[in-house]
Amino acid sequence: MLNCCVIGLKITYYFAEESSYKADQALAGVIGNFGVLIAQFPHGNIANNLDIAIACYEVIEIIFNFDNCHKFWGISKMNLGTAYGNRIYGDQIENLEKALLAYQDALKVYSYEEFAIEWAKNQNNRISFYIKKNRITKMKFDYCEILENIVKVCNLVSDIFKKNLLKCQFLSPKP
Repeated sequence: MLNCCVIGLKITYYFAEESSYKADQALAGVIGNFGVLIAQFPHGNIANNLDIAIACYEVIEIIFNFDNCHKFWGISKMNLGTAYGNRIYGDQIENLEKALLAYQDALKVYSYEEFAIEWAKNQNNRISFYIKKNRITKMKFDYCEILENIVKVCNLVSDIFKKNLLKCQFLSPKP
């Protein structure tokens, strides 16, 4: 897979009339979009589809990094987190840890103040995968402290979704 992407980058350099950096971004966008589509593709081997999506998201990190394309990097991290969280192959706990790390990285871009909806979606997924991980590992931890944090985050997420729903209802045309 990586060899195909390197070949694709070389072809893009050769035929691109724009700067090679813009060509790289365009190719990374295509690879990222393919990753999203293959992750959602309901036919064939779903486990393989998710692994292909993961490879896509990891490859585009070569081009989209936090410093030069932080928004696309954040999107890629969110997609990577979702793919790892749903991954079928490999160690389930390791996959969930990678998902949680990817979501944590995405929070460097998606702050509560700047991107409230994306932050809320991220938190929602993090909580879901965190609970799933703890069910699998049956780890002993301070439930009160963990539940307090989860409730706090869930309340913030709920507030964001309610505000967004109200905006949508207020802005939508009345029949």
